[in-house]
Parts: sequence; C-alpha cells; structure tokens
Amino acid sequence: MKFSFFVLISLYLSIQSHAASSKLNQEIVPDKKTALKIAEAVLVPVYGEKILKQRPFIVKQEDNRWIVDGTLHCPDKKTCKGGVAHVEINKKTGAIIQMIHGR
Repeated sequence: MKFSFFVLISLYLSIQSHAASSKLNQEIVPDKKTALKIAEAVLVPVYGEKILKQRPFIVKQEDNRWIVDGTLHCPDKKTCKGGVAHVEINKKTGAIIQMIHGR
C-alpha cells in the first residue's frame, strides 16, 4: 500500500514538473500580432502618437526575435527623407533588444 502511494506521488510530481518546464520553454511572444502590440506599446510613450502614422508596421521573424519596422510614407510616392521606427523583441522572454528611430 505504501509503495503504490509513493509511486502515485512520484508520478504526480513528475507530471507537474514536466508541465512547469513546458511552460518555461514556451515563447512569450508567439506570433506577429503579439509582437506588433508590444512594439506599439513601447514606441508610443517614447515617440508619441505620431509614430502610429508609420503604419502599417512590417513584422518579420529572425531567429529568436521579432523585428518590427515602420513604413515611410512619401507624399510624392517617389522618394523622401526620413527614417522609421525599428524594434527588436526577444520571442522567448518578450524583452526589447533594441528600439531606435532612423533619421
């Protein structure tokens, strides 16, 4: 009786440990939509609401990070001067790796 009780307890703890480690291996930022929301959330306090004029933001995945870049809108549809927002986000931790705005 004691043996089966300890086997059940060991099995339960093993399952709980596996579930916890599985959650640790998950990505905090699993998709483009989440990366975009994070990028906008960190850009607006720094650059103001005007940064949202750079929509649509281009979101791409490179290795273990998301890269979010603004779009430069030119009035004459040819060329224009200026830069765009650039945010890099760690997929696993959600940490901002880099946030800059070109000139």
